[in-house]
Amino acid sequence: MVRRLAPLLLLLALEARADVDPDEVPEALRESYDVFRVRCSKCHPLSKPYNVKLPGDQWVKYVAKMKRRQGSGINDENGAKIVEFLRWKDGPRDAGSP
Repeated sequence: MVRRLAPLLLLLALEARADVDPDEVPEALRESYDVFRVRCSKCHPLSKPYNVKLPGDQWVKYVAKMKRRQGSGINDENGAKIVEFLRWKDGPRDAGSP
């Protein structure tokens, strides 16, 4: 039984991996991070957007596409917050600045 579960547990661990430590998210972006975490995880593991790097304008298009998915719960307001977080995730990280 354990041998059968081992590959599944490994797969789940890899899917759950996060490249962003929530404690590293600047205070000004914590709400945007929370919106991203809650809304994006409704349809797919967070590893999916964590493992993609896009220029900022492409994130706008990508989130607009996700907004059209039934059940995503993404609207214009929280979509903008998701894009804000994703731009920060892909951008240079200056100490103390969002």
